[in-house]
This record gives sequence, C-alpha cells and structure tokens, in this order.
Amino acid sequence: MPYQPNTHILAPDVLTEVRPRCWSRTRQGWRPISRSKRRKSATRATPPSPISAYHPRSRTRTPLCAPIELNNEPIPESLQLLTWNVEAYGPNARTRLATILKHIQGTIFGCPDGEQPEPCCILLQEVNACALPAVLENAWVREHFVVAPTTAEHWPSAHVPTGNVTLVARTVPVTRAQTLEFAHSPMRRHALAVDVRLGVPTAASESDADSDSDSALGPERTLRIVNVHLESLARGTPLRPVQLLAAAKMLLDPAVHAGVVAGDMNAIAPDDWDLPAYVGLEDAWAGEDDGRGTTWGYQPPSREFPPGRLDKVLYVPNGTCEVGRPDRVGVGVKTAAGQWASDHFGLLTTVSLQP
Repeated sequence: MPYQPNTHILAPDVLTEVRPRCWSRTRQGWRPISRSKRRKSATRATPPSPISAYHPRSRTRTPLCAPIELNNEPIPESLQLLTWNVEAYGPNARTRLATILKHIQGTIFGCPDGEQPEPCCILLQEVNACALPAVLENAWVREHFVVAPTTAEHWPSAHVPTGNVTLVARTVPVTRAQTLEFAHSPMRRHALAVDVRLGVPTAASESDADSDSDSALGPERTLRIVNVHLESLARGTPLRPVQLLAAAKMLLDPAVHAGVVAGDMNAIAPDDWDLPAYVGLEDAWAGEDDGRGTTWGYQPPSREFPPGRLDKVLYVPNGTCEVGRPDRVGVGVKTAAGQWASDHFGLLTTVSLQP
C-alpha cells in the first residue's frame, strides 16, 4: 500500500548522554586511556527535542508525535543525502545560512520556484542558534520538509549555542529521531539520528519500474541516518575515535536495516585517516585522496591546517545499503555581499537499500 502520511505517528526524540573514554593511538591501534588519566563527568538532564513539520493552516510547527498531513507519496526506494557544515562562528551567520539554503533549493535540488524536491535528507552541522530561524522560516523548507530540532534548547549546551539540524523531505517517512550527546566534549558535540523508511528493490519492482501497481513496491525497511559533528582541532584527536564509535553503535539497533553516518569528521590528523575502518564503517569516497574530495581549507585559504577531506559519508559495510561516491557541492558559494557562505564544501550522494 502507498504510504499514508495522515496516519503516520512519530515518537519524540529520546536524548541519551554517553560518557565515553578518550582513546589514544598506539602501534597496536586505538586504545582507551585509563580512568586515572581522565576526569569524571556529571550526568546532565536534557529535554526531549521533537521533530516537527510546519502546518500551513495554523501557521505553526506541529510535533510529529501527533498525526499531521504530509505529502501523500509512495515510499521511495532511494534518497539523496546532503551533508554540509554551515560555519557557526563567522559573522552574518543567518544571512550565510539563508544563502546556503537558497543554493540547496535552486542549484543542488533544482527547485528554484519552490517545487517539491526528490526524496532527500539534508544534514547541517554547526548551525548557530541565531541562524536557526533561517531554516524554520524558509518557505521551501516549511512546505516540503520536517525538521529536527526546532529550538536550540535541544542542543547539548546553552554555553555553546551551535548544533546539528536535520531536514527530511516529506516524501520520506520518518519514524524516530534521537540525539546522542558526547560527554568529555569541551565543544559539546553530538550526533543526531533519524530513522526513515525506504522500499527495498525486488524483482517485481525492477521489472515493473513504470507500473503504478502496489505489487511494484518492495518491502519497507528502516534506514538510520546519523548527522554527526566530531571534536575539532588537534586537542580533539583523542576524542574523535570514541565519538565516532558511539555514533557507529547507533547503527547496530536490530530494528535498523541499514545505517549511514555523515557530517564533519574533522579529520585533520593522520590518526583520523583510517578511523572509519577502526569503528567498523566504510568510507563512501572511493579511491585515493587526490584532492577532489577535499571539503575544507579553501574558503578562505587555511593558514593553520592544510586543506583536507574533513567531511565524510560513512556506512555499515554489510551489504544492506548502497551509497554512491559523494560529489562536492557548494564550491565558491558567497552571499550577495561577497562573503563566503561557509568555510566547508558540502557533499551529495545517493543512498538506497539492498535486500
């Protein structure tokens, strides 16, 4: 049966704090630092953060813990995945984010006049709290996406008013959203996960690709998409392994068919290059780092670190999903005043499930 969005119910976010140990690199691989070398961390209660959609009739955002009207579309068998660090700390954060959203809408997804995009999921990292209204008040976003979260109160700390935001096209059913807060993180980094439903290709769907019959639809499966921003700078090197491991463990839920972790991995040190393999994930970038995958260091030219492939798309290599090689997007995007929209490029790929 086609997806019936008016009967779809989404439970609110469940926020969980993880207090991981720091890791260090040895000749034998990554090893945890002993308890005596790290300080304790107190548990901090965090309010739930529901995913929501804009309701045009009431002109309000409705949490998806209650039935709301979404686009009535069949469940897609693939989606486009876009990840982009939008740089929270530069001036004019709201204007720059508005520029990025305009570029995503018109150039990346080809919807200059507000058309409905193809099934997609947009992962934004380092969104400044003062720039969050640029997302929530955007007409295209209101019409075609659900958003998590919708307030900075649901990020780990008010003292570091930046966080991750995930947008899911209304043509993609969302069943759950949750946040994993990284303890021992001076920058209060976290992972934001959403569970979406995709169809799995079958012999019938391949042979009847142009058919509108229900028999052409494969079975539904859950894809978990984790939007992550790992610890920055050289001092964050011991923290990034355990943060990525914690994010990777979110994909081991038996209710999840396949999983993807994408975002700003801050891979600035040689120790970071083979980190995905250490935590059991596969890098969607195929081939050598020949510069074509570099996502940071040019806007403006970096003086402290060389340009690098800081942003990545990773997945569980168990044959349950297919992830295309990411393409860079957002290269050279500037505001009307000539300011770089972000110091990062974005990455765009396609994700589909396998039986």
